[in-house]
Amino acid sequence: MGIFITRDDRLIDRYADHAYNLFGIRVIRPSELTLHLDELANGPRYQPVELRGTNYQVGEYGAGAERDLDVFLANRAGERKSAYHRILRGIAGDPAARGSWVRDPDDQLVAAWAWRPRPASKTLEVPLLRTADSSVGATLGRLIAFQLRRDARREGMRSVLVTDPEIPPAFHHDLATDGYLTVPGGLEAPVLDVRDSAAASSALPEGHPLRRVVRDAVANALSHDRIAMLERTLWPAKLLDTDLPCYLVPIQPRWARTLFALNETLWVDSDLLGLSREHVYYRSPRANPQVPARIAWYASSNSQGRDQISSIVAVSLLVEVDTAHPDVLFRRYRRLGVYERKDLKGSGKAGLASALRFVDTERLPRQVLLERLRELPGADQIATLRGPGLIPSELFAAIYAHGTRGGA
Repeated sequence: MGIFITRDDRLIDRYADHAYNLFGIRVIRPSELTLHLDELANGPRYQPVELRGTNYQVGEYGAGAERDLDVFLANRAGERKSAYHRILRGIAGDPAARGSWVRDPDDQLVAAWAWRPRPASKTLEVPLLRTADSSVGATLGRLIAFQLRRDARREGMRSVLVTDPEIPPAFHHDLATDGYLTVPGGLEAPVLDVRDSAAASSALPEGHPLRRVVRDAVANALSHDRIAMLERTLWPAKLLDTDLPCYLVPIQPRWARTLFALNETLWVDSDLLGLSREHVYYRSPRANPQVPARIAWYASSNSQGRDQISSIVAVSLLVEVDTAHPDVLFRRYRRLGVYERKDLKGSGKAGLASALRFVDTERLPRQVLLERLRELPGADQIATLRGPGLIPSELFAAIYAHGTRGGA
C-alpha cells in the first residue's frame, strides 16, 4: 500500500477516500506517519474485515480427511509427508480428539487444527495447528488461538499446549503475543478460570512448567498495564482483588448484535468467526474511560422500543482510547471491520470522535437484565447508563458471576 503525506486538510478531506478506494493509497498527515508504520508492521496479520459477511465455513473433520489436509504439509520447512501423516493418524485414532477446519467461499481449506484433552495434566493438547500462508490465514490463526482457550475452559483444562512441530515463525510470534510461552515440547498458554491473585498463583499444579512463571507474574503485577497484560495472558482470569478500573459502558443494540455476534434470540453457533479477537467501538469523546480497564457492556434499548435488550451481554478488556477526526479513525481501524464510514458521522462532537479498542471479549452465557443488575452488590454506585461509568470491582465481580455461573 502506498502513502501520500500532506498537511493540506482540504486535500485530505476531499481526496483521501478516493485515493484509497481507487488506488490503494493512504493520504495522511505527518503526525500519523509513526502510527501508519506500526500498522504496516502489525496490522496486516490481523484483518477480520476479510472474514466478515463472507461464506467461510467452520466444520469438524473425521476419518478420511488425510488427503484434504495434505494442503497444509510444510514443504518449505522440509517436513516429510510420513511425519505429517503420523500426526494426522494419531489424531484420527484418538476417540477423544476433535479436528476442525475452515473452508473459504471457494471451498478451499484455509485452516485446520485438532485438540485432545489430557485430564491427568489438565492440558488441552494441540497436535495440529495449520493455516494458509495469507492474511486470512494469519487472522484465522489468531482467532483459533483464542478459541482453543475457550475449548480448554469448557473441557475443564488449565492450559493449552501446542505440540505441532511446524509452526511458522510469524505464527509463532502471533502465539507468543497472545500469551503462549515456549516450554519443552511446544508452546503453552495458561487458561485460569479464577477471580483473584491468590487463586491464579496456585491454579497450576506443582511441577507444571508455567507454575513459577505465573506465580512471579502475579506477584509483579503492580501497575494497571501489568494487571491487564496478565489477565490477557491468563484468560479467562480476572484478578478482581487488584485496582484495575472497571466500567459499565452502554452500547446501542444494533452494535451489540454486530460486535458481539448476537442473534435475535440466541448466540451465534460459531464463536470462531462470529466474535472477533479485537474490536473498536466509536462514541462521543466526552467522559472516556481510563486505559487499561475492564468493561461490562450494557446493551440498551432503542428509543423507538423496537430493539429491546436492556442487559449486560459481554465483558472485555479495554486497551486503547483513540480520539481524532472520524475520518482518521475510520482509516486507522477499517481493518477490524463492522463499521462503514457513515456510521462514524454521528459520533463526533466538535469534529472529533473516540475509538474504544477492546480485546478478549467474552459473551455472557446468561445476560444480566437491568432489573437484576440493580439488585447486585455495588449497584447503588452506578452513576449513569447514558455513558461510560466507573463501577467498583465488587459490582463487576457480581456481574461476571451472575453472567457466567448464575451466581450472585
